[in-house]
Amino acid sequence: GVSGQGGNVGGSTGGGGSSSGGVSYTIVSVDDEGNTFYSTDTQNWALGEVLPFDSGGYAPDVEYGAGMFVTTSNDGNDMYFAYSADGNDWTEEKITKSYYNYNSLTYGNGMFVSVGKGSGGWVMYKSTDGMSWTNTQDDVSSNSGTAWLSCTMYGEGTFVSIASSGAVYSTDGENWNTASNSPSGYTVHPDSCAYANGKFWAVKKTSGGSGPWIVAQSDDGTDWSSESYDKISCSHSGCGLMKRLIHDGTQFVAMDGGGGGANSSRGAYSTDGDTWSTFYNPMYTGGTMAYVDGTYVLVGMIDGTVGGSQEHYNAIYTSTDLSTWTLQYQSGDVGCCGDKAIATSLD
Repeated sequence: GVSGQGGNVGGSTGGGGSSSGGVSYTIVSVDDEGNTFYSTDTQNWALGEVLPFDSGGYAPDVEYGAGMFVTTSNDGNDMYFAYSADGNDWTEEKITKSYYNYNSLTYGNGMFVSVGKGSGGWVMYKSTDGMSWTNTQDDVSSNSGTAWLSCTMYGEGTFVSIASSGAVYSTDGENWNTASNSPSGYTVHPDSCAYANGKFWAVKKTSGGSGPWIVAQSDDGTDWSSESYDKISCSHSGCGLMKRLIHDGTQFVAMDGGGGGANSSRGAYSTDGDTWSTFYNPMYTGGTMAYVDGTYVLVGMIDGTVGGSQEHYNAIYTSTDLSTWTLQYQSGDVGCCGDKAIATSLD
């Protein structure tokens, strides 16, 4: 990386505390070009170090655990991990292996687990501190195929990674098995799964064209329903991947990454994971979301026209109700188009 740029670069509203019930927090966002952003109050944002990402147009994942924010990607040749305690200063740990992409992380039971694509299947790494990593599996099974867009989660003592070709699970982050009745044939994003309400959940998109998003669920991560449930309607041409699935303690919120016209970017929320209502979000593309201190933090890209030419800007919005959105940060024109990943130290 290069030296970060400190200071407040957004938040014209100012103020805001860095606490949730008296507990301090930090929010960190990373995009597919290695730009890092961080905030301690949801309103004032600073730019951290730039990481040398070459992720092929998809945002890497970022997770928090063991006092560290951790992300992973590649630089066009070798895979590497990067970690930071504050979102500003980052340290890289390069792995000399030529993996096309490496983009799924989770933290649980005192351990980071990372899942990515190898030469013919999934490849797993694990770490207890986010700094030193051990390769645990290569090409886990023929079922994993080339499904590198995987999403990894942890719950009830089990790590689960799910992709378009199916799901695998592990109790130790090292030995993996193929799940029964794995949901397959759909596109899943690295952040579109979550463990909540005593179940493992994944929001998936049909492979092409417009149509509904699929909500898959499992009680234990080892056996999934063999049915596909069309739960979230989407009939407009801009339907994209669900880039994010979170649970805010009361309800699920799923985020469409955006694309197409301004009104094409969507999201949906549900208290039970079965009945969903949609909401509008202001992002053009690359959108993802976190929830902290009673506030939804939406990171992505917006667009505009200057002198007849279309421009694109990194942007950060906040909302307390998924209805009214406040712009907290907007960059200059950065070209098109970058996906985002986000995590908070209260995850």
